[in-house]
Amino acid sequence: MGILLAVVLWGLVASGVIPKVLTDITQFMMPLVVILAVCLTVKALYSFHISMKDYFAYMKKNSCETTTAEVVDIRERRTKYRTYEYPVVRDVTTGKEVVLVLADMKDVKRGRTYTFLYLKHTRIGVMSSVIWEEE
Repeated sequence: MGILLAVVLWGLVASGVIPKVLTDITQFMMPLVVILAVCLTVKALYSFHISMKDYFAYMKKNSCETTTAEVVDIRERRTKYRTYEYPVVRDVTTGKEVVLVLADMKDVKRGRTYTFLYLKHTRIGVMSSVIWEEE
């Protein structure tokens, strides 16, 4: 049986059927690979642009968004090695909810009101002061 299979494969290679199939597959896959690479490059450049937009706005004006907000929820994302926490805050004047990325979450509790400083586009921020604590 093995000898018959080897002879059939040898015949297919010799006749040019297998190389033709492989070139057809590569001709089909190559444009998809190029399109995927272009899409990933555009996404990376867009993310970089948004980050730089925040950075240059902060550097030019030396200011960032300031909000007095109540922490209404804390979202968690677990990975294999770490748990990331993101507070969902509601502005006390406008009622607008924003999910922030804070470097230090140890003093942030649900139900308390804080003043946050954050960059508008990336939502990276810090807690600057505690306004009111729920008892």
